[in-house]
Amino acid sequence: MDGKTTGAWLVHHTAKLEQVNGNVPYDNILVAGKAAILLSALSASEDLTLENARVEVLARASRINTLELPTLLKLLEQQRVLKRGVNGVDILGVTSLTVLERAADLFSELGPKETELAALDISERASIAPVERADIGEYISDTYHLPNNAVELFFDEAEEIGFVDHEVIDADRRLYFNGNIFRRDNATKAAEILRSLSIDDAGKVTAVDEQLRSFGCLPLETVKKLLGDQLFEKLAAISVYDINVVNNSKENVAFVTRPAAFSKYGTEDIASDALDLAKAFVSSLTYGMTRSTSNRGQITMIEALMKKLIRGEWVGSATAIGEDYTALELRNVVKVRPGDQGRGFDMKLLKKDVGEMALAVIQCGDTSDRSLPRIPGAAVAGYIGPEQNRGDLRKKQTIVSKRGSRDMVMALRTGKLT
Repeated sequence: MDGKTTGAWLVHHTAKLEQVNGNVPYDNILVAGKAAILLSALSASEDLTLENARVEVLARASRINTLELPTLLKLLEQQRVLKRGVNGVDILGVTSLTVLERAADLFSELGPKETELAALDISERASIAPVERADIGEYISDTYHLPNNAVELFFDEAEEIGFVDHEVIDADRRLYFNGNIFRRDNATKAAEILRSLSIDDAGKVTAVDEQLRSFGCLPLETVKKLLGDQLFEKLAAISVYDINVVNNSKENVAFVTRPAAFSKYGTEDIASDALDLAKAFVSSLTYGMTRSTSNRGQITMIEALMKKLIRGEWVGSATAIGEDYTALELRNVVKVRPGDQGRGFDMKLLKKDVGEMALAVIQCGDTSDRSLPRIPGAAVAGYIGPEQNRGDLRKKQTIVSKRGSRDMVMALRTGKLT
């Protein structure tokens, strides 16, 4: 694996490890993953100086506590991406992919254990195509010099923590896959899924895919209406769709995107939005288009606006800006300041690559001057990404929908149903 892919799995596995109660033997993954999350929270496309108070706020928003923060800052300083001072921190300009590469470098320097290397390896392999536990066991044992009993314990931990998802095929067979499987070879895998469905269901899936390709992001209720709850559950559980949830004091609202939509420049790259920043940006804009009211202020010519942000210019002033981008502020994607003479607020994009990715999804490959008119401000205070939403969905699946998900995973594995 290259550095950015390793970094993406470090971030993925860190999110899983943070949900585990008790000690688990994956400390180096956790440290490197948290370092990546912190660096992402602090950094921008250009060099930046942050006061200590802002550093602490951004760290806390990233679920990094006061005991962890000094250690992680020290490790990142050793990576030469920031310099600590008495009053704050100087951050070098980095992209999201650079964040992942620095995490991979740190992980290597920490001296990872064989089981930690295996945890990254098995996830990468299960993202290419589903793999059977029995088939990959010998590979893990030989590559990482683990005895059979250690391999079995490793697999049990990987399942329990969530490094991989699994479906039980029968008493002696378990199939491993994960939420990144549809970020690669999307057309081939989609075709295999369609062949596993009835003609009617396959037609529904094709119709939804066409709409997602046209609009980039759709409200969850729209997709469920087209597919039906049961079919949607089956497909979302194996990551055919990404579910993004934005929230505020009034409601949680879910939107659906294609996993491959955020692959940078059309490449099959699972690392391109590993930190879910572009997904949060697009979901916030879509919320404004579909849920927010016009009397709070409106954005017109969304493409022109985003290109201005990508150029590094301030936009505003508008009252809604001061209320609508909290989720993005806390991830250091945008900076918000009071407007001149107390008139509303202005906003500046800090992460250029995130803005470029969000714009590409909004444009959906259409390079014309087409825009989405009259998008009002989006009162979004929080964001929940696809992997957490998919995990919650899998826990809630009925027996019938679990069987359907299993059949579709087998279709990916074998090209036919069990």
